[in-house]
Amino acid sequence: FNQAVPKVTGLTRSFGIISLSLLIIFAYKKRTNLFSSTIFSLIVLISIFIWMGQSRGTLICYYITSIFFIIFLNNFNQFKKFLIIISITFFSIVASDIIINIAKNNVLEIEESIETNKINESISKDKNMLPRIFEIEAGTSGRFTLWKNALERYEKNRFFGYGPQGDRVLIDQSNIYGNNVSNTMIYGLLSGGYFSLTILILIYIYTAYIVLNYFLINKIFLNKFSINKENIFVVASIVYTIFFMIRSLFENSFGVFSIDFLIVILSLFIIENKTPKKKINFKLLKSFL
Repeated sequence: FNQAVPKVTGLTRSFGIISLSLLIIFAYKKRTNLFSSTIFSLIVLISIFIWMGQSRGTLICYYITSIFFIIFLNNFNQFKKFLIIISITFFSIVASDIIINIAKNNVLEIEESIETNKINESISKDKNMLPRIFEIEAGTSGRFTLWKNALERYEKNRFFGYGPQGDRVLIDQSNIYGNNVSNTMIYGLLSGGYFSLTILILIYIYTAYIVLNYFLINKIFLNKFSINKENIFVVASIVYTIFFMIRSLFENSFGVFSIDFLIVILSLFIIENKTPKKKINFKLLKSFL
């Protein structure tokens, strides 16, 4: 459609949301038949694609959220829960490694050669790039450096920050890691200052509150929860919210007006409106803990 090819982070994020949605449908159907078997096969297949994408942020979001859902938000027996977790984690990792090993002789050597040439050309132009390349290989994708540089350059007297996309103002366009600070909290500080950061912190706290409140009211910790027509959208909203809250630690995510933002804001609206107006029973919470 004449659009740029999506980056692997965005592509795997989309796969993650699709897989989680299928997982919710799989738990909702309950009965084992051809339809549920097909759904489960798609979940495993998508999990393989997600692992092959090797987007660390998506892997963390996807695995934590899916395991959280499998443990708490359904009435599967313990063996079935264990089987599903193994299928989307261990099996997907093993299967993707087998696929990569089969393809590497034909594809990976060519790609490695191209990347090596690009790196060598870059090093020849900029001798100071070598230590920065090793930082990338260390596994952080330059995020720690971006966060450190952005916070050091932020003028502490700016109460309202630098405006939308403030990270582009503080991070040099020629930076090898890009000019996206890749953290919602830091992005909020840079763009909206202390005012925006305070609001974001309150959003995180309130999100944790309404999700915990829903768990306590429905006694989900007692492992008696079942997905039905009345709560399926709330369950999906909780799953999506957890996914993007984790993602916000590694990307600007819902801090920018985007698909992430629309999903999170709608999910919070659904959770809030579908939860009975009761305050958290801290005595009940203490008994669970």
